[in-house]
Amino acid sequence: MSVDYELLKPERLNDTLDRFLNGEVIFVPLDLVERVHNATSDTGRKKRQEWREGTLLVWSIIKSGYYEGTNNWRYIHSANFKRVNSRFPTYKEQIDWLIDEGFIERGDSYQSGVRPKTFKLKQWRKTVPYLLEHESKNLRQSLAKQDKDKIEDDLCLHTSEQLDLFTPQPKLLKLILRKVLLFYLWGGDVRGEGTLKDQVIDGLNEKVDVLDWVTAYERDSQDELDEKVAENARKIERLNKSRNEDQREIGVLDKMSLTSFGLPLLKMVYQCGYSVRGPLSNRIFSPLTGLMKEFRQGFWFDKSPWTILDCQCCQPTLLAHLSNDKQLIDDCFTDDYYDRLAEGLEVTRARAKQAYCEYAYGQNRSENARNKTALAVQSIMEKHYPTAHQFVWKGKENGHKQFIRQLQQHESEIFVDGVLRRMKDEGINGLTIHDGVLLKTEDTDTVRPIIEEEMERAGIHKFVVKPEHKKTYDEMWDEIALFDPTKYPRKDAVEG
Repeated sequence: MSVDYELLKPERLNDTLDRFLNGEVIFVPLDLVERVHNATSDTGRKKRQEWREGTLLVWSIIKSGYYEGTNNWRYIHSANFKRVNSRFPTYKEQIDWLIDEGFIERGDSYQSGVRPKTFKLKQWRKTVPYLLEHESKNLRQSLAKQDKDKIEDDLCLHTSEQLDLFTPQPKLLKLILRKVLLFYLWGGDVRGEGTLKDQVIDGLNEKVDVLDWVTAYERDSQDELDEKVAENARKIERLNKSRNEDQREIGVLDKMSLTSFGLPLLKMVYQCGYSVRGPLSNRIFSPLTGLMKEFRQGFWFDKSPWTILDCQCCQPTLLAHLSNDKQLIDDCFTDDYYDRLAEGLEVTRARAKQAYCEYAYGQNRSENARNKTALAVQSIMEKHYPTAHQFVWKGKENGHKQFIRQLQQHESEIFVDGVLRRMKDEGINGLTIHDGVLLKTEDTDTVRPIIEEEMERAGIHKFVVKPEHKKTYDEMWDEIALFDPTKYPRKDAVEG
């Protein structure tokens, strides 16, 4: 096996980042690696390395497929598997093996030319770094590129053309990738509150001397730093051994997100991947919509800084106006809605947003519901926003999937068929990220009125268009330096 934990050592991390961006390193479940390694043919002979690593790549491609709602059925066009194996049909055998071994489930909603194949991934315990060794196996070389001449939807074609305007900033991407991986390595949340040290200690039942990257680099030599990393690893291992099987959930070995951020990032860097309409929501899905938002900062758009204009609290805002719940309209407008949820749930604002989706996308819940967080959001809605609560409850009585599909279609009518189409017709470069549009910063004053007009046309009269800008190098530097101040001590280390 080529599971290589050495890739995560601080002294190896720069090399790991280079290998990752070159498609040589993937993150996959350990139990999948073990099962693939021991796979045999019908004659009892061990499967060849080329087949084994191809199967890991097929799993990775499925994991990075797009999905609508929270049903976890991932849409995958078969062309995405074409470049994995030297013989194209081999992927079907590998998918059948993954199904037989219980790693994925195949859906039955496929319609040729209408709806792509769907797969659902099963749960696993640990995620590990895997170094691809066979000469024919490389994640970068396995990326499929869409044939623009065969794209029928004009806005999908436009999106595919717009994606070609993104240019990566390799050194900056590596810095961001380093930060993200180190948060994952220590079991932290890159978007969470507090320092990495605070996050990890808060998540453990035993105090672990987790590395504080700011003070450690100021205080210790590299040898001392490496010893701290090794000692922390030993402490976490001892802690894991003292727990039962279901509690062993610490650090990079259990971060599911590691298995999915890689493919969209490589697709953006090497201008590959597909732009498609979601068959249920009418949203446009592309490598950009699948890209972890932290990595957006590592790209220029049309050789310029970019800005994302989106509707603040978009889905709750749409719900508020459809139900005419005046309190919810006001709270979304003042940006207090998610704060109210966070206070009621006693969680972070980011987690409150996830909890809202679990509530909105799920079925009506009774007191014995298993998802207690979604049930708590439902109770908050009933108490503080009774009109919206009744609208949602009645809407889901005929099927909760159909209800959320209608909300997402409403969003797409505004941002895809409304805003994006007008930008295309007026020659303004840009593309959608579901409830917003990304464009050159210099076009902000032109596009903002378009969004406002389309929102008004859809009956949304009280809302906020919120900008998110590509950060300047000084801003990015300050953010990175706070995390790792002496590894990159000069601002000119970031590509200019």
